Amino acid sequence: MRKLTIICSLLSISFLFLQCQENLNGQGRASSDDGTSRESQQESISNKSHEFKTRGYRTCVVPEDDLEITKDTILCRGEYHLDDKNLDGVIKIAQDNVTLDCNGAEIIGDGSGYGIYSTGYSNLTIKNCVLSMYDSIIDIRDSDNSSIINNTVTYYNATGIGYDSVTNSVIANNTIDYEIGEDSDAISLDSVSNISIEDNEMLHNESGSVSVIGSSDHVKIVRNKIYGEYHEQIILYGVPDSDISDNDMIVGEDVCQAIVLDSGCDNSTISYNDIIKLNRNGGIYITIYYSLGSPLPKNVKIFGNTILGGGTGIEVSPIETAGENAKNFMVYDNTISGYGSAMACDVGIDIGSLTDSSFYNNIVDCDVAIESSGSNSNVTFYNNYFDTAIPLQETEKSVLVDVFFNTTKTLGENIIGGPYIGGNFWSTYDGVDTNGDGIGETPFEIKNGLYDYLPLTNNVP
Repeated sequence: MRKLTIICSLLSISFLFLQCQENLNGQGRASSDDGTSRESQQESISNKSHEFKTRGYRTCVVPEDDLEITKDTILCRGEYHLDDKNLDGVIKIAQDNVTLDCNGAEIIGDGSGYGIYSTGYSNLTIKNCVLSMYDSIIDIRDSDNSSIINNTVTYYNATGIGYDSVTNSVIANNTIDYEIGEDSDAISLDSVSNISIEDNEMLHNESGSVSVIGSSDHVKIVRNKIYGEYHEQIILYGVPDSDISDNDMIVGEDVCQAIVLDSGCDNSTISYNDIIKLNRNGGIYITIYYSLGSPLPKNVKIFGNTILGGGTGIEVSPIETAGENAKNFMVYDNTISGYGSAMACDVGIDIGSLTDSSFYNNIVDCDVAIESSGSNSNVTFYNNYFDTAIPLQETEKSVLVDVFFNTTKTLGENIIGGPYIGGNFWSTYDGVDTNGDGIGETPFEIKNGLYDYLPLTNNVP
């Protein structure tokens, strides 16, 4: 009996030894689910990084500099200090239809080079990475149908996430934090089409949060949380058919404007953004920065935004910086006011250089309701609520041609609850309504012979 027990014990030990050896051999071979050998896997990993089995029996790869990815890859968790010695990417994706899952691995550089780089490959997904201290963290070029999702990026000097010549792609659910440097954008897009930037958090951005340039179009910037400290935070240069919506923005004392549309941003929408400005600069700015003499944007809708803080709420660039007026703007349902007692709003709306446009259903609580700083024609203001000391302010270059402050009297609830839509509510209007239609019996002179002929009022005799 004793001999039998000893034999059984020896057999058990032998079995465990063989099992351990098999596991070790499996790790050395880095075999995958499809049974490929170590040699075949090394063909897709230029630096022959070691692969290990994770708890879920998935093979993970230990990242090293010049790691080339040619198939779906999961990195091993851990903290890795990897410098981009050749300045061509620590991790390089070199195949179509690839998913790189960093699996929470933290990869830290020396402030130069690229963290992840790919050019010429499509259908890529990069997710769950924690990357910092590279000149450009994630840089994708000449790609279609790619996604950068769920990453944490701390960027230095240049760019957090960059797309160049990319189409039909997404940047979503990332946390992007600026650390140090100048002219650094959290997200930089160049020559892109049909790109969605959504549900990201962008923090402490020194230069800007999102910059789009080149021959780009159809860019959506939606549901992002942005805290910026300097320069413009969202700026589009020549990007038609774009949508900037539902973003929560806090911009610091040194930020120039929160949202900027430059020349060529025709047929675009800015809507339902919540903007807090801790400065006396602009909220939404329509301008021309680079190509002086180019036309300002056309066919733009700005609606549903809340803009709090100093400076100007919504501003169109004056004529001296543009070759052709902004045209066909619809600006409605916006709220513009100061932010607390220490940051009063200076100007609600600056119409700069504008043609064939209308402003309605806006609420403005600023020192000045409307400013004209350029040449304007065929612009109508109606059904707005102006709680301001100065109805209209003009600069020396102001020209107002066919600028109206009321529309035709129409049955319908107005902005102060009256039964007719006509002109605007002016807090400085002291006329009265004697017939119960919610419209004052005397016109309101705004400035120098300009009148609101149907001013809204709750004043009764």
